[in-house]
Amino acid sequence: PCPDVRVIRLFHSDPNPAGPGVVTDACSWTVTPLQPVGEQPTMQGSFAVIPGAFESCQDRFSLLAWVLPTYLQTNAVVASWTTPSGPAKLGIDNGRLCVSSKAEGTLLESPHKLHERQWCFLAVSVGENLTIAWGVIGRTGGPYQIGVTGGERILPVASSPLVFGAALGEHGDPRACFDGKIAHPVLLACELDPVGLMDVMNFGAQRTVAGEDVVARWSFGAPGSLEQVVDLCGHGLDGHLVGAPSLGVLGPPESSGSRAGEPPAGPPFETVHLHTDDLEDCRWPDTHRIEVPYDAPSGIYAVDATDGTDELQLAFVVTASARQPVLLLVPTYTWQAYANLGRDPSQFPGLSHYALHRDASPVYITTRLKPAPALEPGARVEVDGVDSFLGDDAGPTASASHLLMADLYVNCWLEQTGVDFGVITDEDLHLRASEALTGCRTLVLSAHPEYWTRTMLDALEAFLDGGGSVMYLGGNGLYWVTSVHPGRPHLLEVRRSGGSQTSAAPAGEAAHVFDPQPGGTWGNNGRPPDRLVGVGFSGFGWDEAVAYERTELSYGHEYGWVFDAVASEQVGSSGLNMGGAVAFEFDRCETALAPQGCAVLATASPRGGNFFRSFEDGPGRAPDPLVRCDMTIRKTPQGGLVFSLGSIAASGCLPDHNGETTDLARVCTNVLYRTIS
Repeated sequence: PCPDVRVIRLFHSDPNPAGPGVVTDACSWTVTPLQPVGEQPTMQGSFAVIPGAFESCQDRFSLLAWVLPTYLQTNAVVASWTTPSGPAKLGIDNGRLCVSSKAEGTLLESPHKLHERQWCFLAVSVGENLTIAWGVIGRTGGPYQIGVTGGERILPVASSPLVFGAALGEHGDPRACFDGKIAHPVLLACELDPVGLMDVMNFGAQRTVAGEDVVARWSFGAPGSLEQVVDLCGHGLDGHLVGAPSLGVLGPPESSGSRAGEPPAGPPFETVHLHTDDLEDCRWPDTHRIEVPYDAPSGIYAVDATDGTDELQLAFVVTASARQPVLLLVPTYTWQAYANLGRDPSQFPGLSHYALHRDASPVYITTRLKPAPALEPGARVEVDGVDSFLGDDAGPTASASHLLMADLYVNCWLEQTGVDFGVITDEDLHLRASEALTGCRTLVLSAHPEYWTRTMLDALEAFLDGGGSVMYLGGNGLYWVTSVHPGRPHLLEVRRSGGSQTSAAPAGEAAHVFDPQPGGTWGNNGRPPDRLVGVGFSGFGWDEAVAYERTELSYGHEYGWVFDAVASEQVGSSGLNMGGAVAFEFDRCETALAPQGCAVLATASPRGGNFFRSFEDGPGRAPDPLVRCDMTIRKTPQGGLVFSLGSIAASGCLPDHNGETTDLARVCTNVLYRTIS
């Protein structure tokens, strides 16, 4: 049945009866059905397509490349093309290199099996004869090879594309069928005999094949056109990449790097890593159109769809159009990085940055053009079911939240203060930079602003230098170097190294391609978050949250106002997220990194339990001087304030608790009012 669809505005989404509960507002916006809602098939995987590659070599050709298979548990396709009788392919079936066609079946198959994660020179030569060749690096005698007569049976038609990493269907539609790397592919308008294959493998086609026989040599991607497959010969046989594969990856060792595709294109474009579970865009047809009124208040909204049995809420943000003195920055890049964490990829296409591809390689690229139930307002932390710290559904982690629900805690508190505020997103700040903060006096960062681009950091630094104030009401913020595709802003790139991480880019693959810069953490790249917000990532806590203990400084003349109407020495002893203020992931103040004048108003130093250091601080668990969270404040030379809570769980202490304003909400409200007074 067609679902009922409406738009709601979200204020608070945690149903915990100790807090405000689920608070939404129905919007009388126009929602127009466009077509029935039904099953939406998704074609996953990445590959490369070169149209018209065979126009000058229809009667004979040789295709050569260095290939590193990374998953051979299923049959793979290295390259495919179309013959008069249907599609043909150079593939790896049951571990053996083979040539086959839809009409003829398997024509040749290697007696040797190829191995995962071993670079191999592969070649197919088609003409009067059909030859396949394969050889590992260091085999100076050339590749192994076998052949038969009658290669004309699988010669391409003039209009055939050459496709790397996918099988062509009857109607020419490619289907991704390869997990692995391809480097230095070359197409020749000739057949190669055993000596010719040996020479190309060991010395490269440019040195050993007559220039007129070299149809094309390709690199993958180009500056300013990352989807392009570039013909290095200048013959115009360019192609394109589909499915957002990984560029900037390691190719074959230098001893072979210039041999199949002489000369190499150079990093990061000589090699591509294709995956059958890559995804750029689900490409689902639109089923509904929503008209956002011109005067719609800035805020966090959701499309609410129900069929009477199941309900789905898809969150979106209406960003501030007017210049508002207070802005809430919604960390949508963090949402995207985590989206589909813990979800079955066979049901929810599009991996998170915390997953591994099916070949066990790290996920460098994610898309927001996919279903993401982990981003629903009611979603809590979800993992793969075997995480050693999140396995107890009845313990403190059962209430853990760090995405939309946790951000809505901050949104709800802002609503309760009565202050006029607007909402912007990470993408808004990245695309518009400092312009997105024009007219803003106080920028509020919510629960988990973990993923930041260089442009975002520059904008935040300029905002502070211009006298703006920042309230950082979360933890583990400004942490991972993040890049956005220059032409396709729905794609994020993250390459982890040197931080507290679920996987790491191998040596040589940590540099970003979308925005050329080193990957890893911002702290390891000379821009620690401490310099901007006074604190930096310190540790984890998968146990009952702990409260802040006020320092002597919090009672003094300079900052005593922060705690007006707060009588207790502890702050944040109860909350909706893990029971209190400090847990999950949290930050501390380091004098060597924080700006001069950064004051610690309160600190939380767990005395035991599952509280432990961040990876970069080495081994250690509470009680430990490095396993702590600091609440800090700083007056900037330009007249602004920078106030930090430094804990993801802290935002859960901001909404009313059992109908009463919480002590931490009073603290944050005092600071907010001071920044706009």
